[in-house]
Amino acid sequence: MFSTTATASASRDDRRVYPRAGVDGQVWVHRFNHRDAASEPGARGPLGVSHRLANLSFGGAKFVGHAACGRVGERVELALPAMGRDNILVIGRIVRVEQTATVCRTAVNFDQVSVADQLRLARVLSVLLARPATL
Repeated sequence: MFSTTATASASRDDRRVYPRAGVDGQVWVHRFNHRDAASEPGARGPLGVSHRLANLSFGGAKFVGHAACGRVGERVELALPAMGRDNILVIGRIVRVEQTATVCRTAVNFDQVSVADQLRLARVLSVLLARPATL
């Protein structure tokens, strides 16, 4: 489950379409290989590698880990925590990777989300965006 670490904010970047919620939660990242890049979300077994979710919007997510989870342009599947038992599964493209000696920050734009998971993501975001700021 998520805990809110900051208020949702309108982005400084005019390219953003959706408001972001600062969160602290776990996200599982699965890298596709070339054979299954067109697979539907959830078509594979293991969830992938765990990273710390930093922020979330209806159009994408940013997460932090100790190692890079892909290259810019690569498609990945994310299993996001939800209010309930099942994860929200999305497929997206890595748009930014910021690597330092100790941490890697990765930003993903969502480009494939089932209708059911879109509704679940909207419910999660409505709760997160309604919460007051915690500093």
